[in-house]
Amino acid sequence: MGRVNQRKVSEYDERLQRALKALGSVNNPISVGEAAEEYEVNKRTLYRRIAGTHESRVISHQEQQRLTPAEESAIVKWCQEQDDRGFPPRLDMVRSMAIHLEEKRTGTIAATLGQKWISRFLNRHPTLASKLSCNLERQRAYANDPRLLQDYFGKLGRLIRCYGLKGAQIFNMDEKGFLMGQAARAKVICRRGRCNPRVTHDGKRELVSVIETVSGSGIALSPFIINKGKGHYLGWYRNLTEAERTYHFSYSPKGWTDNELAMRWLRDLFNPESAQIAGVNQPRLLILDGHGSHISFEFIQYCIESGIHLICLPAHSTHLLQPLDVGLFSPYQHFYGLAVDNHIRSGQSQEGIRKAVFIPFLTEARTKTMTSHSIQQAFTATGIWPLNPRRVLGKLAPRATKQLTAIGVARNPQTAWDIRGKVKAGKKLLDIGFMSLEDTKVDLKECGEIRDQVVGILRELGHQLETVIAEKEVYQESNRHLQGTSKLFNTTDRRQLSVARVLNGAELIRLRDTRLTKDAKKALRLPVSRKKITPKRKPTKPPPITPTPPIRVQEILISNTPMVMFIDPEVEESDYSEVEQLSENEWSTPHSTPRHIRRSSSIFAAPKSLLPDIPLHMRLRSRKP
Repeated sequence: MGRVNQRKVSEYDERLQRALKALGSVNNPISVGEAAEEYEVNKRTLYRRIAGTHESRVISHQEQQRLTPAEESAIVKWCQEQDDRGFPPRLDMVRSMAIHLEEKRTGTIAATLGQKWISRFLNRHPTLASKLSCNLERQRAYANDPRLLQDYFGKLGRLIRCYGLKGAQIFNMDEKGFLMGQAARAKVICRRGRCNPRVTHDGKRELVSVIETVSGSGIALSPFIINKGKGHYLGWYRNLTEAERTYHFSYSPKGWTDNELAMRWLRDLFNPESAQIAGVNQPRLLILDGHGSHISFEFIQYCIESGIHLICLPAHSTHLLQPLDVGLFSPYQHFYGLAVDNHIRSGQSQEGIRKAVFIPFLTEARTKTMTSHSIQQAFTATGIWPLNPRRVLGKLAPRATKQLTAIGVARNPQTAWDIRGKVKAGKKLLDIGFMSLEDTKVDLKECGEIRDQVVGILRELGHQLETVIAEKEVYQESNRHLQGTSKLFNTTDRRQLSVARVLNGAELIRLRDTRLTKDAKKALRLPVSRKKITPKRKPTKPPPITPTPPIRVQEILISNTPMVMFIDPEVEESDYSEVEQLSENEWSTPHSTPRHIRRSSSIFAAPKSLLPDIPLHMRLRSRKP
C-alpha cells in the first residue's frame, strides 16, 4: 500500500474544519448532509468529528513525529523569513535546525533524521516548497529598495502624464550578448543509471552583441548586430535573406558597443523606425540602463533635438524594471541555443558555428521570441504600460532588519515540557476546585462549561508559548551561526608579507603573525614630542684632566733609509723589537693615517719624508705580544 499524500490530507482536513465551522454558525444553520456535500467531505467522517471520536490524520500522527507542531511552525516561519531576505535555507540547514530543536527539548543527542523527512515535512506544510536556487548578484539584491523604485515610477508617471504618452510611444532598448557555439540545456532520454548525460557541442565562445528595441504596443524594431572584427567580410553574409534586409550590422574590436556605435544606432535605426511607430512629430520615451555609451553628451544632445525623452533605470534593477530582461531575453537565448543544438545534431557543423550560420539562427530565435503578445506581457510585468507600480512593488519582500533579534520570553518556563507540565497542573487545580463545589448549591453544569472554556484557554496559551520558545531557539541558533561566520576576515589589507613567488602555508602563517605582532607593538608606542624638556641641573665642576704622556719620537736608519720611530710611553723597552714598518701607500693621505694607526702596532716606523702627515698628537695604545 502506497503512502498517503500528506498534502492532500491537509487540504481534506481544512475542508472538514470549514464544514464544522459552518455547522456551528448561528446565522446560517445547515444540516450535516448539506455541509458534507457543500465542502466535499465524507458524511460519516463529519459525524465522527462532531462526536469527538475521530481525530484528523495530522493530529493523530503528531506523537510519532520527531518535532512538535510548535517547533515545526517555528521552522516554517524561519524559512519564510530567510526567503524574504534573499537567503532561502538549504535542505541540510533545515535538517540541522530540526536536530538542534530536538536536542534542546530532550537534552540528549538526537539521532540523524530519516532520508524522507524533508519531503514529509514539506507535505505537512503546503506553504513551503523545494526549488532549485538561482544566483542573484549582491548589488541587485540590495537594489530592491522600495524607495528607489517608487522614485523611478514617480518620474515615469510624471513623464507619461505630462506628454500624454501611449504604448506606441514608449520604447525599451538593451544589449544582448550571444556565445555563438553555446547550445541550450534540455532534458534528454538516456540509459538508466547515468548521472550526467553529455551532449556534444561546438565549444566556440566568440561573442556577438545584438541591440534590441521594443515598444509598449508590441512592436520590435530591427536589431543592431555588432560582430567582433576589424571590418566586414564576405563569409559573414553569404546566408543573408530578405528577412534580414532591415538588419543593421557593424563591428568592433571586442564585439561590444561603444559611443560611436551607440550614436549610429540612435541616428540610423531608432530615430526613423520609432518615428514611424509613434507618429511624425510625436514625443517618444526611451527607457535604457546606465551604460556609459548610452549617456554620453552627444547621445543626450541628439535625443533632446529629436524630441526623444530619456529615463535611466536605477542601478542593478534591470531584472525587475526592464521589459527585455524580464520577459524576452531568456526565451531569446533559449531558442537560439535550440537552433544551435539542432544544427550540431544534424552533423553539418564540421567546421563549428561560424558567423555565416549565426545570423539565420538569430532570425529563427527572434521570430519565436519577439511576438506582439510576449512584448506586451513584458511591459505589463514591469509595470510600465499600462502604468502599474504594484506589479513590481508587490513582488518585493519586506525590508529585513540589520540584525536578527530573538523574541523575548520569560525565564520560566524554558522548554515545551515545562509548559505542558504547567498546563496539566492548572487543569488538575481546576478539577480539585470543581470537586470541592459538589456539596454546595452551585450549578455544576454551568461550572463545567466554564471549566471547559478555561481549559481551552490554557491549552491555547500553552501552544502559543511552545511556539514562542521554539522560535527563540531557532533565532538563537541562526544568530550563533552568523556570529561564527562573522569571525572570518574579509578585508583588502595590502600590507606586503614577502616578495617570494612560492610560499607554503606554514611560511605564510609565520610571516602573517610576525607582521601583525610587529605592527601591534608599533601601534602601542607613545608619540615622542619634538622638543624634549629636560630638568635644570646644578652646574658641576668638570673632572680633572690627566695629562697624556707624550709619544717618544726617535730617528733610526733602516736599510739605509732614514726612518722615524714612534714609541708609546706605556710600552716597555723590551717590546722595542716589534717594529712595524709602514709603506708610503699606507700614509698617502691624511684621512687614512688615523685609521691605519689604530690598526697598527704600538711601535711603528715611517719614512722621515712623511713626518708632517703623521698625527703626532694621537695617543697609541700598547699591544703586548
